[in-house]
Amino acid sequence: MYQILSDLQLIDSYLGLILVYCSTAVPYCAWLMKGYFDTIPFEIDEAGTGRRAEPIGTFARLILPLAKPGSRGRRVLQLSSPRSARSPSPRRSCSTTRSTHSPSGLQSFRQ
Repeated sequence: MYQILSDLQLIDSYLGLILVYCSTAVPYCAWLMKGYFDTIPFEIDEAGTGRRAEPIGTFARLILPLAKPGSRGRRVLQLSSPRSARSPSPRRSCSTTRSTHSPSGLQSFRQ
């Protein structure tokens, strides 16, 4: 990923930082929520369709309320992951002076 960001000249920029956080957070959160939705019994979905409810109505009225705890857990993990990367805040890591504020693994790639 560092090589791609370097080729696109996005090192030490807000856009590069946003891309890194999004490319790691979105797949993880999708996987986490998929696992949580798998724990919701299929019979609940069948009960909603048995009452002739629309699929989106069944999802909104029956499935989403049951998925709220998983969604809250996902939000907590998503908001805490950038802060646990041992890097300073995004405001301090993007500078025009090319300071060495980057995660410890990326410092070895700098020239």
